[in-house]
Amino acid sequence: MNVLRSGIVAGLLALVLAGCTASLPPDPNRVAAIEDLVAVFDRLALGLGQDGNAKGRALKWVTPIKIELQDAQSESDRTTVRKAFDVATKLTGIPYEFVETDQESNFFVRFVDSKDVFVEVAKLRGGVENTQGLPPQAICYAHPIGKNSIVRAHILIAHDMGSAVRDICVLHEMMHAFGLIGHHRRFFPSILYHTDMSRQGFSVNDAIVLRVLYDAKISAGMKREDALPVANSIIKDIVQRISATQAPDTILHQPLKW
Repeated sequence: MNVLRSGIVAGLLALVLAGCTASLPPDPNRVAAIEDLVAVFDRLALGLGQDGNAKGRALKWVTPIKIELQDAQSESDRTTVRKAFDVATKLTGIPYEFVETDQESNFFVRFVDSKDVFVEVAKLRGGVENTQGLPPQAICYAHPIGKNSIVRAHILIAHDMGSAVRDICVLHEMMHAFGLIGHHRRFFPSILYHTDMSRQGFSVNDAIVLRVLYDAKISAGMKREDALPVANSIIKDIVQRISATQAPDTILHQPLKW
């Protein structure tokens, strides 16, 4: 875990652009095994990016999000950000709105040149000396801040990598900024699948993991040892209901209290 000024470093994404295969892509609507969903939830939602982190805890938003969009290159950038937040709102119940630069904001999405991403990351982390182990070729980054509840977040997106990569980056980093820290190799496609772009894409399993984090039974700051059995129970219930109804959106988009 890397902590800086009460900020949790969520992830620097250096997407692998090669390695695509000619085989058919996996079905994004196929629900993963319960044990894999629980393991991913444990790592990302409770372990702060580490497996079996005994000091882990749940990190999540508990207040409305006010987005300040910085240096957007086109209306398409704003549309991409809005679509990503529409996904998050359905799954978390946390409302959002765009605000102007002279209004109070708590979530900043900034589009920069790819060559400047690492420079801006260093600024957010308080200097180059705090960037050890982070790939200098990264093209997007998320920086949620808060000890238990997230009170502020920054996302950096390279605008010069093409719209397809931009769209993945925005949703990938938004998931980090909502409290899913780190990456995994348990199932794909997954918007948080390690770094291989050919295996990234939002799936029903990503939706399940984010939805469970924002269930009212898991409170902000809840210790891993207390939250994991609760998450296990919620995941089993969701998977069983999806299996019975074959209607994941109906199950996952039911209103949540927060």
